[in-house]
Amino acid sequence: MNKAAILILSLAISHQLYGQDKRHEIGLELSPIHGRISPSINYLFSITPKDQLDFTGSFAMGRGQQSDFISSTFSAYYKRKFNIIEGLSWYVGPGASLRYGRVSAPTLQVFDLGIGAQIGLEYDFSKHNVPIVFGMDIKPEYHFGSGFNYFGVQPGASVRFKF
Repeated sequence: MNKAAILILSLAISHQLYGQDKRHEIGLELSPIHGRISPSINYLFSITPKDQLDFTGSFAMGRGQQSDFISSTFSAYYKRKFNIIEGLSWYVGPGASLRYGRVSAPTLQVFDLGIGAQIGLEYDFSKHNVPIVFGMDIKPEYHFGSGFNYFGVQPGASVRFKF
């Protein structure tokens, strides 16, 4: 009985603290990987209306002129949002990514860690009673591991559903 009362009370308090805002977003992000546009699953959790955690997972495979490749990446970023006008905001924040890749000729396996930042622009249509968010960003990252280090910049465009 006490556990149920505590659960109901904590849900009521969290609802009052955060209000009616929707805290979750899930969608699709398109980014170039190895010269091809690759889809990624994108999930955002709002800690506050201005602070978000952004998680992205991607998998890509393809054939090049001289080799085949497989690549999978998981990234996590913290985003701080700044309002420009109602519905339109820009954001910036630090993050990290883990990447595994394999190239067939010559056979090469790569596992690396990327440390970087994310800066972008998004429009939230929920201000117009449509639970959709469009975003564009760039992620400059420094990757190290598996025998070589490199710096890269990855642009991306996303569409997410808010719930």
